[in-house]
Amino acid sequence: MRVNRLMLDGEYIAGFDLGIADSIWLRFRGLLGRKISNNFGLIIMPCNSIHTMWMAYDIDAVFLDSKGRITSIHQHLAPWRFAQCKNAKNVLELKSGNVEKLKLKEGSVISWG
Repeated sequence: MRVNRLMLDGEYIAGFDLGIADSIWLRFRGLLGRKISNNFGLIIMPCNSIHTMWMAYDIDAVFLDSKGRITSIHQHLAPWRFAQCKNAKNVLELKSGNVEKLKLKEGSVISWG
């Protein structure tokens, strides 16, 4: 999996890494079975719906349109839940609490590099 630096509204988030899940296997697996730090997120592309089946922890899901603009946020998704956004192109999965920590909000733009 490639790892990049997370950007929010054009500014790098210091010390925050972003994994890129853009193959069938990486998209299918998502965060399942991964122990992640508070400074890591996974962008799944393309994707407009996720589930938390078999997950061992809660996550935050941030849905993005084709330009990386946040269209929907689902915080504290417990295991065995489902979230979707019909207009989303990609989804950013984060450890629960990171939406608040990073001050993410609808309309902000997520990118990486």
